[in-house]
Amino acid sequence: MKGYTTEPYGTSMAKAAILFDRYTLGYNLAEAFYMASPFMCWKDVVIGDPLCAPYAIKK
Repeated sequence: MKGYTTEPYGTSMAKAAILFDRYTLGYNLAEAFYMASPFMCWKDVVIGDPLCAPYAIKK
């Protein structure tokens, strides 16, 4: 889950299409949210295990 501590503009919110695409491709939660966020200037909080990657290829 990702939340914002201040009111973001609609264009600054994480893009769901990018987020779920990257997450299901094997990126972990932190990487997927980072790639889905167009701006890094908002005070946003990601809640969850940042290293969670259930779709990663197991070696």
